[in-house]
Amino acid sequence: MAQLYGQDDVTGSLKGRQVAVLGFGNQGEAQALNLRDRGFDVVVGNRDDEYADRARSQGLSVLDIASAGAGGAVVVVLLPDEVQPHYENVFRSLGEGQTLVFASGYNLAFDRLAVSPHADVILAAPRMLGAGVRDLVQRGRGFPMLVAAHQDVSGQAMPTALAYCEAVGAFLPGGVAVASSFREEAILDLFSEHTWAASLTFFLEACFEVLTRSGISEEAALLELYASGELGTVGAAIAERGLFAQMALHSTTSQYGQLTRGPGYITDAMRERLASVVQALSDGSFAREWGAAEDTGRLEELRRAVSNTPVARAEDRLYRILGRRS
Repeated sequence: MAQLYGQDDVTGSLKGRQVAVLGFGNQGEAQALNLRDRGFDVVVGNRDDEYADRARSQGLSVLDIASAGAGGAVVVVLLPDEVQPHYENVFRSLGEGQTLVFASGYNLAFDRLAVSPHADVILAAPRMLGAGVRDLVQRGRGFPMLVAAHQDVSGQAMPTALAYCEAVGAFLPGGVAVASSFREEAILDLFSEHTWAASLTFFLEACFEVLTRSGISEEAALLELYASGELGTVGAAIAERGLFAQMALHSTTSQYGQLTRGPGYITDAMRERLASVVQALSDGSFAREWGAAEDTGRLEELRRAVSNTPVARAEDRLYRILGRRS
């Protein structure tokens, strides 16, 4: 069983130490605001763009990334994975007494980034989007994180990791930190993205195709499949109650249908495919593939392809009617 940490395991504090949050996107905004609201000295490191303007509009001090990194006692890297290598010189220049915090294990797990040998390097990775990190703390609730001491120069790397969890609000009621590693975090994160998240998207598209070919209207199909928000409600119930326990919230007809039809989709071939995903992540082949694809425009090509599918066009029409798009 993995080591679990909570408020009682915190032995240090970040009070009096400047926390430099590099990047003000999804996680950067949430964590910087949580730190600020909870009384910590926080500065944002970001290039001078709309994200920097957004940070300033919320009362945060903004520096360029190099200056923020140089001055922070705790430097939190919340830049996108593909952007981080462009600032490797910042991470390599950190010195004794500084701590480098990553929320994603990707670049260190797959040797895409070098860091200073003189600074502590830790993992503090929320297991949810930044919006959830912010919303839960504003409601007085904690959230789950994975933590690890990757490089412990000072002998205090793990206490600092737990102190960061506390500072950002993870150890409020309902929160927990789980001992992990950069490699484990990267594999877990990518595994979710390559399996259930990926398959759900295209499974729903296939359901839309089958339903509309059988005579169901596009609008009714979209609302039933996901546009109504019920899918999100089920996801929240799974998180709160458990995978099968949440079925008590469904009708008995629904429960019977799910329990009798669901197992039929899970085949030996599917399990073999899941195992192949783990292998491709573990041996670094996906990291090499994505690294090669970054410079070819492959992602934009894929985005364009799905933006013109029948389900995307029907969704656009419905969402405009519903006022969700202009």
